[in-house]
Amino acid sequence: MLGSVHTKTWLEASSCDWMIADSKKRIEQLRSAATNSGKVSWRAGCSDLAAKTSPNHALKILRLNAQGMKQRQEQLEQIRQSMALSMVDPDFDQGDQQVFDPIQNKMVSEKELFMNAKNKLEELLKATNVYQETVEQVIADGEKRQK
Repeated sequence: MLGSVHTKTWLEASSCDWMIADSKKRIEQLRSAATNSGKVSWRAGCSDLAAKTSPNHALKILRLNAQGMKQRQEQLEQIRQSMALSMVDPDFDQGDQQVFDPIQNKMVSEKELFMNAKNKLEELLKATNVYQETVEQVIADGEKRQK
């Protein structure tokens, strides 16, 4: 009971804090518009710490993230190759036993379960590739801006 009181109090205080910050932002934008013939030139500023910190730390974290993502891609590729080899096996088409698929919450054939897993793996691999390309592009852009 006491925990929920603290949570509710914190949520209300946080909400008030956001309203105050948003009001201050809006006031500054209106002042900016009044002094610049209707054009808002004011933008949210950084904290002193953020203004002093170089993006090297963020780039380092992104590089580590990209490295971890590359390892994940390699693992997914190995799994995909292993699954492809399993499909070449002559016994693959004989997987007619029924097994429980927890995702569909029903009984399916082993082959159907395998194909569903393969399709999910392909989706995950595509998403991982997009994420990897995005992170690499962000790193490249960050390095260009530092020069």
